[in-house]
Amino acid sequence: MRTTRIRCCARRTRLALALRRRDQAPEGFEVFLVLGLIALAYGVASLVHAEGFLAVFAAAVALRRIERRATAKAGTSGAAQAAAGTPAAMAHELLVFNRQVERIAEVVVVVLAGALLATVELDLRVFAFAVFVLVVARPVAVAASLAGERMPARERRLLQWFGVRGIGSLYWLAFALNRGAPGEDAAVFAAATLALIGLSVLVHGISATPVMGWHLRRRGRT
Repeated sequence: MRTTRIRCCARRTRLALALRRRDQAPEGFEVFLVLGLIALAYGVASLVHAEGFLAVFAAAVALRRIERRATAKAGTSGAAQAAAGTPAAMAHELLVFNRQVERIAEVVVVVLAGALLATVELDLRVFAFAVFVLVVARPVAVAASLAGERMPARERRLLQWFGVRGIGSLYWLAFALNRGAPGEDAAVFAAATLALIGLSVLVHGISATPVMGWHLRRRGRT
């Protein structure tokens, strides 16, 4: 199922790339092609009653695969590919655009989560859940996903601590609430999610600078 979904998204990605190669998309407008790809993936998934969130993720994976294959086949650097207007250009523009949107979205979501945190009931169970996710569940999940990957143990531990961004949990919270979670369960879900985000912002925000400084110093020595 996952392979089929990525293949379908790859076809849409190739269509966007074909428009770029034929100069039917203006120079510098790769971001709008990518946004169109996101909307197309989400819309098609909704029509067939699939999960749009996962469809967009699969589209991003397909775009990255096609870009890497095209870059490897051309045998040039990513910067040269971007200048030539090949698939790497779309990937480059997408990364730049993603950084800009991410900074804005982070501020909005953190402020929103902080405001909502004052409206939920926090207890020992909620904090225990948040600590368990950050200290046990996330490191174990990252370790399982990196099984078989060749990377230094130091970088592996770094990924296990910071993990992936947890803001996506707000999406799944909204998904559960929209699907009719019972009132008491909905309150617990909201409290646990917001407590997890709040604790993550606190501990990862405090530890980011010293941990990354230590990592860069160790990497410089090796």
